[in-house]
Amino acid sequence: TFKRKMEQSFAMEVKLEDESDLPNGIYCIGGPSGTTLNKLTVFMSKNSLSEQLFTTVHEHLLSKLGDTFFSSTTGLKGGTTEKLQSTRVDENTIEAKLKGMNVTAKMWITKITFKGGNLNKYQDPIVEGDGYEVFFQQKMTTTRPRASCIIS
Repeated sequence: TFKRKMEQSFAMEVKLEDESDLPNGIYCIGGPSGTTLNKLTVFMSKNSLSEQLFTTVHEHLLSKLGDTFFSSTTGLKGGTTEKLQSTRVDENTIEAKLKGMNVTAKMWITKITFKGGNLNKYQDPIVEGDGYEVFFQQKMTTTRPRASCIIS
């Protein structure tokens, strides 16, 4: 079993729109991609509360995390890279299966700050603009099933 855990952060901007301008609901553009922590822009309705912001960002990050599972092989005739199918296991966990190995990634938001002050996770009103920062942790675990042999 191999485990790796780390906390990271990235900048975020919130844009508040009239609900009529969001026919498909709240959405995000940008944000972390691969090993790059790009700024995330979240488009929300004007009456949104912090709970919606936490949920939207969390779902966006899990979706991005699920897109990062790849398998690479190298041989005498070159190499191949294949995107692995990932599955949501629970609120914070995405899992992908590789031949003979399971790769599990857990991700959770530790806090969101606005201009240095912590944002309450539930009922704080959202202010439009730059100055938000999202702190999150993720843990990757790789396991190989135990081999066993029974001789009778």
